[in-house]
Amino acid sequence: MPAVAIPPLTTEAVLHRLSTEDYHKMAEAGLFTPESPRVELLNGQLITMSPVGNRHMACVNRLNRSLGRRLDAQADLQVSIQNPIRLNDYSEPEPDVVLMALVDYVPAPHEVHLVVEVSDSTLRYDQQIKRRHYAAAGIVEYWLVDLEGRAVWVYTDPAGDDYRQHQTFGDGEALPLRALPNAPALPVTDVLPPAEA
Repeated sequence: MPAVAIPPLTTEAVLHRLSTEDYHKMAEAGLFTPESPRVELLNGQLITMSPVGNRHMACVNRLNRSLGRRLDAQADLQVSIQNPIRLNDYSEPEPDVVLMALVDYVPAPHEVHLVVEVSDSTLRYDQQIKRRHYAAAGIVEYWLVDLEGRAVWVYTDPAGDDYRQHQTFGDGEALPLRALPNAPALPVTDVLPPAEA
């Protein structure tokens, strides 16, 4: 039997956007197994997440410890590591670190005080795509940890699909914790693992 020629997609073709409800039903049906690649839902599409390397893991662990120590003064917040947040009906990403309200369910944007993405191979995606989704959802503060550049990019004051304010912090500087105004600033050296890690 000869091969069937399949024409390319045309502008009339519409990709189906998965909703968060569809996504959860797929998980409940067992479509995601421990052997499956890790995915997250963004704008109705399943995005394959990059494997976590040693430097990435070290940075996430450092953030978890450092933020956790500063939470003592504010017991109504908690640190969540690589768990989902619901931005809207079509997006449920899994940021590396989230400072959020003390709730036991997937938080909505108004319950999220800080989102942190740790980037090595995903810098462009986290900076250009994810940043805009977080801003559009009203996430009040977004940190992008650039492991290669040894810097933390801090975005605040969301408006539309971007942030009005942007600052870059490097070695020797400290990150103000807007959600924890009574806590000491977080030194960048407490966030970034040593270069050899």
